[in-house]
Amino acid sequence: MLKELIPLGVGAIFGLGTALMATAAPLYYPNAPSWVWHWLFWGGLALMALMVLDVALLFLWRADVGAPKLWPALILNLSLAVAAGATIWHYSFPRRVPEVKTATIPTVPTAQTAENARRDTLLARLRQEYILSHDGITPAMAAGLENPPIEWTNQRLQQLGETWRVPTDKLEMPPTIEELFKTDFGLLTVMHEFNMSFQNGGTITIKTRVYFDFNAHSKFLGVYIPASPLTVPACVGVVQDHLKLIGETEGGITASTRAPGDWSLTETKDLPFSGRVYVYHESELSLRELADLTDYYKQHGLAVQFRGQNYAIEAYRNRLLKARQQ
Repeated sequence: MLKELIPLGVGAIFGLGTALMATAAPLYYPNAPSWVWHWLFWGGLALMALMVLDVALLFLWRADVGAPKLWPALILNLSLAVAAGATIWHYSFPRRVPEVKTATIPTVPTAQTAENARRDTLLARLRQEYILSHDGITPAMAAGLENPPIEWTNQRLQQLGETWRVPTDKLEMPPTIEELFKTDFGLLTVMHEFNMSFQNGGTITIKTRVYFDFNAHSKFLGVYIPASPLTVPACVGVVQDHLKLIGETEGGITASTRAPGDWSLTETKDLPFSGRVYVYHESELSLRELADLTDYYKQHGLAVQFRGQNYAIEAYRNRLLKARQQ
């Protein structure tokens, strides 16, 4: 009897250990698929239950017929293992939620909306006319991000009998990513430059800014990475050295402010780091790179926003919209 109980006891202990390991492992391997830990946890519990059942059957058959019956025991264990596996499989993957389609209510365009649409169409046609009739067209203009000279546009509008004109202070050139890095947020900030070196011998110079948000009682980090094949390693380096970047960017410089009605001053050195990081990058990053980098930042307790060419285009469109509304 003892010889038969030993492997069953070892199996039960192994199942219990596997289940306990599956509860702790996700803390050390956060990127592993969740179904792995589901299988190990419930599989370990199922194995332990099977071993306990086998012990009970062993004693039952000993008392009944004097010897265990091998084939009924194997069939029973196999049946329970299949049932346990099917249950684990069923509950280890997320259910598909049926897609809910929402209907949009069409809006009736107002006279001003229709006029704005007509003007946009006319400006697009004039841009195309300028591109076809002039040399030295910039890529930004060819892509629709830059307008022809305002003087030429207003002259053509006059020739076409239009009574409206493009404002002379309207923005013509889209903002650069570095310009947005310098002008976003409108907060008190300090800037610094760092040289990053990598094991392959490459180097890159990045710019950093620490933004002080007194209203939110926090500070956050901004990074500008120029066009470089080392953009991804530089993003990784920011994670690894973000506290050093913040400390050296501040450089011991302190400033203070007092909100209206408050008695005490709030100094920049008292503002905690919020964990927010804004990365302005000239080189384009693929969706896979952005997803991997975002996960890497999250693993280190950082909330990152990547701002590249698409962000610059949207910022330019917003500026044009504001200029049109003024």
